[in-house]
Amino acid sequence: GVSVAASGDTVVVGSFFDDVGANGNQGSVYIYERNNGGAGKWGELRKVTASDGTVGDEFGVAVAIDNNSLIVGAFTDDFGANNNQGSAYVFDRNTGGANNWGQVKKLIAPDGAAVDYFGVSVGISGDVAIVGSQNDQIGSNAKQGSAYVFRQNSGGSNNWGQVKKITAADGEAQDYFGSDVAISGDTSIVGSGYDDVGGGINQGSTRVFVSGFDTWNQQALLAPPPEANCGTNDDYGTAVAISGDTMVIGAPFENS
Repeated sequence: GVSVAASGDTVVVGSFFDDVGANGNQGSVYIYERNNGGAGKWGELRKVTASDGTVGDEFGVAVAIDNNSLIVGAFTDDFGANNNQGSAYVFDRNTGGANNWGQVKKLIAPDGAAVDYFGVSVGISGDVAIVGSQNDQIGSNAKQGSAYVFRQNSGGSNNWGQVKKITAADGEAQDYFGSDVAISGDTSIVGSGYDDVGGGINQGSTRVFVSGFDTWNQQALLAPPPEANCGTNDDYGTAVAISGDTMVIGAPFENS
């Protein structure tokens, strides 16, 4: 229950500390369908895990679903000497059989490094996916953060190739840009929960990006409105969601 998402009659639930066989905290995701097992029931349809999952990957820390496509983050997945570099996995509803939810691609950051936490947040809309990497070092800015955009058939059929790396033009160290991400159509939003806005340390912000077919240029920088009374350590942007022309942004530590 650390992460949940829904699309139509399908709900997915992440269980990132799930032990898979002897692999402690490998993680898993459970898929439920409306009317599975009876009218109005929401029965479990499938449990999915990473094909190459290992101890401590924490697969399921973030999930997103759109129609027949599911993406799952595994933000502490190790690559060689890169501890906690992170990864994300894409599944398709009918790969391997009807309602099988088979794995079709493992996504990684080509320039990934240790403790980037790539996969701490994920989003998917149609044939485009976005993955947050909140600890990514940009230049000399430790933990400034970034987000990566992938397209389904970029680089080959069902390849989900990277088409863009998004960063904040005015980003600074420890902004944690990418702490949460979401996408709907040609609009993506990226939360930066520890961004210092004005005099507010860790007040947080959210940036909106719009695609002109894989350009993903920043359209807006959103900070809390004055009436929200947000300030220091509010972490505005730690949680974000979007559907069509409407978005919601969480500020979990705001004192109302």
